[in-house]
Amino acid sequence: MNVLTDKNIPLIFEALNSKSSVVVLPATEISQEQLKNNSINHLFIRSTVKANEKLLEGTNVVFIATATSGIDHLDLEYLKQKGIAYFSATGSNANSVAEYVIYSILKWSLLDDIGRLKSKTIGIIGFGNIGKIVAQYCNLLGLKVLVNDPPLLDMDFQFPDYVTYCELNEIFKNSDIITNHVPLTFSGVYKTKYLINYQQLNLMQSNSLFIHTSRGGVVDEEALSKVLTKKQLFLAIDVWENEPNFNANLASVALIATPHLAGYAYDAKIKGSIQVLKHFENFTHITPDYKLLLNELQINNIEIIKNFDDVLKVFQILKTKRCFENDYEMFKATFSQSVDKRKQFFIDFRKNYPIRRESIFFE
Repeated sequence: MNVLTDKNIPLIFEALNSKSSVVVLPATEISQEQLKNNSINHLFIRSTVKANEKLLEGTNVVFIATATSGIDHLDLEYLKQKGIAYFSATGSNANSVAEYVIYSILKWSLLDDIGRLKSKTIGIIGFGNIGKIVAQYCNLLGLKVLVNDPPLLDMDFQFPDYVTYCELNEIFKNSDIITNHVPLTFSGVYKTKYLINYQQLNLMQSNSLFIHTSRGGVVDEEALSKVLTKKQLFLAIDVWENEPNFNANLASVALIATPHLAGYAYDAKIKGSIQVLKHFENFTHITPDYKLLLNELQINNIEIIKNFDDVLKVFQILKTKRCFENDYEMFKATFSQSVDKRKQFFIDFRKNYPIRRESIFFE
């Protein structure tokens, strides 16, 4: 049995090396040729590798696991056609992304009066793994929480009593803060490509905050840019339509802008590794060595938050441990550079992202 893993997925080699032959490569070197030459059966990737016919045709791959929540980089039709099993690490980065959202909200609130947060309303689009945690944190902050998630509504999902379900336009009309946490889908009843467009964005209240941490194509960036020229809005943006070729004009007017790293806390990566290894174990009936991964999670001195009454303390914890401002400053330094240099920074920064630990958790 031969395994190939993206170098950026931590401790896969250590967990499987005694069980099988493991090849570790940077994402840029994972190719059809490498899969063939190494007779790879089982492949571990992240979103920078496209799992499609170009990569997989003529190979022996029967199993693919992506250590990410999103799966829009997987050609699902091709994988199903070829009988290749595929799995993701859904929810592994949920707390990491939620911390980015909360940090953005607290930074925005400091521009006015942080004590007035309890009078504000947040609209959460998508009530999956991330949306649920964001809602719980915002409830602790005293925000009124509105939610939109048609797939869950159609399944008769029982939303918590502290959230109010609203249609999409109502979310944009009635929220001081809007955040979206939906997957990027291109067809079907619940298509999300450009789900958020000019019509909704133009409904936003002046001085409100728009947070974008899902997938780039969920929001029409051209429409967002147009609305930002018409009214005073605040933007926290981490994902981009044409990554790694991000929209420098949008980034330059944002309250905070980053190169798709909201979910990049080290803990999220470790949880992603554990999750894809569990899929591997279920598929092959081979038990990986989880010891190092579990130890890495245990050594993080995470702050247990029983309530968010001291919001400045929460803000300082996030600022110190997640270092979003440092990331923003480094990102900002590229805005005036050439497109090629900006793209290369985007790729390199994510590939070599420092270890940043998750900072808060709720009970």
